[in-house]
Amino acid sequence: VVSTQSTGSSGINAEYGADGTDFNNRVAECRLAARVVAAKVQLDWTGINTLRPLMVAKNWNPDDLLQNVEEHLHSEPYTKEEIMDILGASEEQFASIIGKSSNEKFRLRDRAVHVAGEAARVAQFRRICDEDPSNVHGLGKLLNESHMSLKDKYDVSIEELNNLTQICRDYGALGSRLVGAGFGGCTISMVPKHIVEKFICEVWKAYYKPMEISFDEATSQHLFVTAPCPGACVMKTA
Repeated sequence: VVSTQSTGSSGINAEYGADGTDFNNRVAECRLAARVVAAKVQLDWTGINTLRPLMVAKNWNPDDLLQNVEEHLHSEPYTKEEIMDILGASEEQFASIIGKSSNEKFRLRDRAVHVAGEAARVAQFRRICDEDPSNVHGLGKLLNESHMSLKDKYDVSIEELNNLTQICRDYGALGSRLVGAGFGGCTISMVPKHIVEKFICEVWKAYYKPMEISFDEATSQHLFVTAPCPGACVMKTA
Protein backbone atom coordinates (compact mmCIF):
# COMPACT_ATOMS: atom_id res chain seq x y z
CA VAL A 1 0.00 0.00 0.00
CA VAL A 2 1.35 3.40 -0.94
CA SER A 3 0.52 6.72 0.68
CA THR A 4 1.04 10.09 -0.94
CA GLN A 5 3.07 12.62 0.95
CA SER A 6 2.81 16.35 0.30
CA THR A 7 5.75 18.47 1.42
CA GLY A 8 6.31 22.22 1.21
CA SER A 9 9.65 23.52 -0.01
CA SER A 10 9.50 26.89 1.75
CA GLY A 11 11.40 28.38 -1.17
CA ILE A 12 10.83 30.90 -3.95
CA ASN A 13 13.42 31.44 -6.64
CA ALA A 14 14.16 35.15 -6.98
CA GLU A 15 15.76 34.53 -10.38
CA TYR A 16 12.32 33.94 -11.85
CA GLY A 17 9.84 36.73 -12.46
CA ALA A 18 7.40 37.01 -9.58
CA ASP A 19 5.03 38.83 -11.93
CA GLY A 20 4.31 35.69 -13.95
CA THR A 21 6.77 36.50 -16.74
CA ASP A 22 8.27 33.02 -16.78
CA PHE A 23 4.84 31.38 -16.78
CA ASN A 24 3.95 33.50 -19.81
CA ASN A 25 7.20 32.52 -21.52
CA ARG A 26 6.46 28.79 -21.12
CA VAL A 27 3.00 29.27 -22.61
CA ALA A 28 4.41 31.20 -25.56
CA GLU A 29 7.10 28.59 -26.23
CA CYS A 30 4.54 25.77 -26.23
CA ARG A 31 2.25 27.68 -28.58
CA LEU A 32 5.13 28.35 -30.94
CA ALA A 33 6.30 24.73 -30.77
CA ALA A 34 2.84 23.47 -31.72
CA ARG A 35 2.71 25.79 -34.71
CA VAL A 36 6.22 24.97 -35.92
CA VAL A 37 5.58 21.22 -35.75
CA ALA A 38 2.24 21.77 -37.53
CA ALA A 39 4.02 23.61 -40.33
CA LYS A 40 6.65 20.86 -40.56
CA VAL A 41 3.96 18.17 -41.02
CA GLN A 42 2.09 20.20 -43.65
CA LEU A 43 -0.81 21.40 -41.49
CA ASP A 44 -2.33 24.88 -41.51
CA TRP A 45 -0.55 26.20 -38.41
CA THR A 46 -3.00 29.09 -38.01
CA GLY A 47 -5.57 26.62 -36.71
CA ILE A 48 -3.21 25.02 -34.18
CA ASN A 49 -3.07 26.82 -30.84
CA THR A 50 -1.54 24.14 -28.63
CA LEU A 51 -0.12 20.64 -28.91
CA ARG A 52 -3.50 19.03 -28.19
CA PRO A 53 -5.21 20.18 -31.44
CA LEU A 54 -2.10 19.02 -33.28
CA MET A 55 -2.57 15.52 -31.83
CA VAL A 56 -6.23 15.52 -32.82
CA ALA A 57 -5.57 16.80 -36.35
CA LYS A 58 -2.98 14.08 -37.00
CA ASN A 59 -4.71 11.36 -34.95
CA TRP A 60 -1.58 10.96 -32.85
CA ASN A 61 -1.34 9.33 -29.44
CA PRO A 62 1.04 10.85 -26.84
CA ASP A 63 3.96 8.70 -28.03
CA ASP A 64 3.39 9.83 -31.62
CA LEU A 65 3.39 13.44 -30.49
CA LEU A 66 6.65 13.00 -28.59
CA GLN A 67 8.28 11.31 -31.59
CA ASN A 68 7.27 14.12 -33.94
CA VAL A 69 8.34 16.85 -31.53
CA GLU A 70 11.78 15.26 -31.25
CA GLU A 71 11.98 14.80 -35.01
CA HIS A 72 10.87 18.25 -36.15
CA LEU A 73 12.26 20.63 -33.51
CA HIS A 74 16.00 21.21 -33.09
CA SER A 75 17.58 21.41 -29.66
CA GLU A 76 19.09 24.89 -30.01
CA PRO A 77 16.91 27.86 -29.03
CA TYR A 78 14.95 29.42 -31.88
CA THR A 79 15.06 33.11 -32.72
CA LYS A 80 12.03 35.19 -33.59
CA GLU A 81 13.26 35.55 -37.15
CA GLU A 82 13.74 31.80 -37.60
CA ILE A 83 10.24 31.02 -36.36
CA MET A 84 8.68 33.71 -38.53
CA ASP A 85 10.52 32.30 -41.54
CA ILE A 86 9.33 28.72 -40.86
CA LEU A 87 5.73 29.85 -40.44
CA GLY A 88 5.73 32.61 -43.00
CA ALA A 89 4.22 34.71 -40.23
CA SER A 90 3.96 38.48 -40.05
CA GLU A 91 5.13 40.59 -37.11
CA GLU A 92 1.51 40.96 -36.04
CA GLN A 93 0.86 37.22 -36.17
CA PHE A 94 4.01 36.47 -34.19
CA ALA A 95 3.11 39.06 -31.56
CA SER A 96 -0.37 37.60 -31.18
CA ILE A 97 1.08 34.13 -30.59
CA ILE A 98 3.62 35.06 -27.91
CA GLY A 99 1.31 37.42 -26.01
CA LYS A 100 3.09 38.82 -22.96
CA SER A 101 6.25 36.75 -23.36
CA SER A 102 9.48 38.70 -22.97
CA ASN A 103 11.71 36.04 -24.57
CA GLU A 104 14.21 36.87 -27.27
CA LYS A 105 15.03 33.21 -27.88
CA PHE A 106 12.67 30.26 -27.54
CA ARG A 107 13.48 26.74 -26.31
CA LEU A 108 10.75 25.08 -28.34
CA ARG A 109 12.07 21.52 -28.31
CA ASP A 110 12.67 21.30 -24.57
CA ARG A 111 9.26 22.76 -23.70
CA ALA A 112 7.38 20.58 -26.17
CA VAL A 113 9.31 17.44 -25.21
CA HIS A 114 8.26 18.04 -21.60
CA VAL A 115 4.58 18.53 -22.45
CA ALA A 116 4.47 15.58 -24.84
CA GLY A 117 6.45 13.47 -22.39
CA GLU A 118 4.05 14.30 -19.57
CA ALA A 119 1.11 13.24 -21.73
CA ALA A 120 2.89 9.96 -22.46
CA ARG A 121 3.68 9.45 -18.78
CA VAL A 122 0.03 10.02 -17.80
CA ALA A 123 -1.02 7.39 -20.32
CA GLN A 124 1.63 4.99 -18.96
CA PHE A 125 0.55 5.69 -15.37
CA ARG A 126 -3.07 4.92 -16.26
CA ARG A 127 -2.02 1.77 -18.10
CA ILE A 128 -0.11 0.48 -15.07
CA CYS A 129 -3.04 1.25 -12.76
CA ASP A 130 -5.41 -0.65 -15.05
CA GLU A 131 -3.21 -3.60 -16.01
CA ASP A 132 -0.59 -4.04 -13.27
CA PRO A 133 -1.65 -2.07 -10.17
CA SER A 134 0.89 -3.79 -7.93
CA ASN A 135 3.71 -2.26 -9.98
CA VAL A 136 4.20 0.68 -7.64
CA HIS A 137 7.88 0.93 -8.56
CA GLY A 138 6.83 1.60 -12.15
CA LEU A 139 4.53 4.38 -10.96
CA GLY A 140 7.29 5.85 -8.82
CA LYS A 141 9.69 5.80 -11.76
CA LEU A 142 7.20 7.87 -13.78
CA LEU A 143 6.96 10.43 -10.97
CA ASN A 144 10.74 10.74 -10.87
CA GLU A 145 10.94 11.10 -14.65
CA SER A 146 8.29 13.79 -14.46
CA HIS A 147 10.30 15.81 -11.95
CA MET A 148 13.48 15.50 -13.99
CA SER A 149 11.60 16.77 -17.03
CA LEU A 150 10.13 19.68 -15.08
CA LYS A 151 13.64 20.53 -13.90
CA ASP A 152 15.64 20.02 -17.09
CA LYS A 153 13.16 20.52 -19.95
CA TYR A 154 10.47 22.86 -18.65
CA ASP A 155 12.86 24.64 -16.27
CA VAL A 156 10.33 25.39 -13.53
CA SER A 157 11.96 23.69 -10.55
CA ILE A 158 14.21 25.35 -7.99
CA GLU A 159 17.08 24.14 -5.82
CA GLU A 160 14.86 23.66 -2.76
CA LEU A 161 12.42 21.46 -4.67
CA ASN A 162 15.23 19.43 -6.21
CA ASN A 163 16.81 18.92 -2.79
CA LEU A 164 13.50 18.01 -1.17
CA THR A 165 12.50 15.46 -3.81
CA GLN A 166 15.94 13.84 -3.55
CA ILE A 167 15.71 13.69 0.24
CA CYS A 168 12.30 12.04 -0.10
CA ARG A 169 13.75 9.42 -2.46
CA ASP A 170 16.73 8.87 -0.18
CA TYR A 171 14.42 8.04 2.72
CA GLY A 172 12.18 5.59 0.93
CA ALA A 173 9.86 7.41 -1.47
CA LEU A 174 9.28 5.35 -4.61
CA GLY A 175 8.87 8.58 -6.56
CA SER A 176 8.81 12.30 -5.86
CA ARG A 177 8.05 15.36 -7.99
CA LEU A 178 7.08 19.00 -7.65
CA VAL A 179 3.40 19.83 -7.98
CA GLY A 180 1.74 22.97 -9.27
CA ALA A 181 3.30 25.42 -11.68
CA GLY A 182 6.77 25.31 -10.12
CA PHE A 183 9.15 28.15 -9.16
CA GLY A 184 8.62 27.11 -5.52
CA GLY A 185 5.77 25.38 -3.74
CA CYS A 186 5.25 21.74 -2.86
CA THR A 187 6.21 18.20 -3.78
CA ILE A 188 4.30 14.94 -3.76
CA SER A 189 5.90 11.60 -3.00
CA MET A 190 4.78 7.96 -3.18
CA VAL A 191 5.73 6.30 0.09
CA PRO A 192 5.15 2.68 1.18
CA LYS A 193 2.58 2.80 3.99
CA HIS A 194 4.67 0.81 6.44
CA ILE A 195 7.48 3.42 6.48
CA VAL A 196 5.40 6.61 6.52
CA GLU A 197 6.11 7.54 10.15
CA LYS A 198 9.85 6.97 9.80
CA PHE A 199 9.83 8.76 6.45
CA ILE A 200 8.26 11.88 7.97
CA CYS A 201 10.79 11.92 10.80
CA GLU A 202 13.78 11.53 8.47
CA VAL A 203 12.55 14.16 6.01
CA TRP A 204 12.06 16.56 8.89
CA LYS A 205 15.59 15.91 10.18
CA ALA A 206 17.18 16.31 6.75
CA TYR A 207 15.22 19.25 5.36
CA TYR A 208 13.17 21.16 7.94
CA LYS A 209 15.24 20.88 11.12
CA PRO A 210 18.27 22.71 9.59
CA MET A 211 15.87 25.62 8.88
CA GLU A 212 14.90 25.63 12.59
CA ILE A 213 11.40 24.39 11.84
CA SER A 214 10.19 22.23 14.72
CA PHE A 215 8.80 18.75 14.18
CA ASP A 216 5.35 19.88 15.37
CA GLU A 217 5.34 22.82 12.97
CA ALA A 218 6.57 20.68 10.10
CA THR A 219 3.91 18.02 10.60
CA SER A 220 1.11 20.53 11.06
CA GLN A 221 2.00 22.94 8.25
CA HIS A 222 4.37 21.27 5.79
CA LEU A 223 4.03 17.48 5.80
CA PHE A 224 0.69 15.87 4.97
CA VAL A 225 -0.19 12.21 4.45
CA THR A 226 -3.02 11.24 2.12
CA ALA A 227 -4.13 8.08 0.33
CA PRO A 228 -4.88 7.63 -3.39
CA CYS A 229 -8.57 7.92 -4.16
CA PRO A 230 -10.85 8.56 -7.17
CA GLY A 231 -10.82 12.06 -8.60
CA ALA A 232 -13.70 14.51 -8.85
CA CYS A 233 -16.73 13.23 -10.74
CA VAL A 234 -20.37 14.01 -11.43
CA MET A 235 -22.74 11.95 -9.30
CA LYS A 236 -26.01 11.06 -11.00
CA THR A 237 -29.00 9.98 -8.96
CA ALA A 238 -31.97 8.03 -10.23
